[in-house]
Amino acid sequence: MTLQRAMTVIQECIASACPADCPALVGQLETLRATAWSKMVNGQGPAAIHSPSAEPLLTIQQVAQRLKVKESYVYELCRTNALASVRMGKYVRVSEHALTTYTSTHETLKGP
Repeated sequence: MTLQRAMTVIQECIASACPADCPALVGQLETLRATAWSKMVNGQGPAAIHSPSAEPLLTIQQVAQRLKVKESYVYELCRTNALASVRMGKYVRVSEHALTTYTSTHETLKGP
């Protein structure tokens, strides 16, 4: 099945769903969203998150401490996609690689 066909099927399911089924549907969509973000960030599906050799995901607090900024600023970076992140429901996580990429592309050159 192509991605376009899958999206059409999902849209049809949403259109025909009764309101009582919507919370479960939204939960499933969030799971799919988290899986897609995981694949973009890690290059693999959700198994990469749970495998022992997978790169650990950092919390917003950990990222803020490393960057020496407020947590609200890190949330803003994630919200605007300036910093790649993974959203799992209400939780936001950042991979080590995403943080390294962000810091290396935002370093300023210091004069002599």
